[in-house]
Amino acid sequence: MQVVKNINQLNGILYSIHYTDQKLFTHSPGHLKIVLNANGNEPEKNEQAIKLALYIVDKVVALKLPQSVKAKS
Repeated sequence: MQVVKNINQLNGILYSIHYTDQKLFTHSPGHLKIVLNANGNEPEKNEQAIKLALYIVDKVVALKLPQSVKAKS
């Protein structure tokens, strides 16, 4: 629930998070794109948004999906 609370607190700053391991953009094992609506008056909130995005992506990357699910996607 803490993650949801943090997302709500950063409403309007953390615009989107996109992570893929589908080698569409590069040959690296993963590609991360974070879009922030940065606010120069509140740099600490920008930093919180980046930390939250990296935390979420770290959790998603750690998921181990069965091969059958990977094949369907």
